[in-house]
Amino acid sequence: YECLELVATAKEHDPTGNRDVPSVLLQPQTITKANVKLVVDQKYVTAAELCTGDVQPLCQAAGIS
Repeated sequence: YECLELVATAKEHDPTGNRDVPSVLLQPQTITKANVKLVVDQKYVTAAELCTGDVQPLCQAAGIS
């Protein structure tokens, strides 16, 4: 997971532990049929991991190989 290599430069306050916790705050992104190729292009998963079984034809249609 490439995103785990990010450096935690921000801090969030944990009110329960009363401490600042280093964090990486990411913007959530909805993955749809139109943009599913992004997860492969950005190396969150490989095409081999994603495009198995019944999903393989759908990957080909989305341009994922």
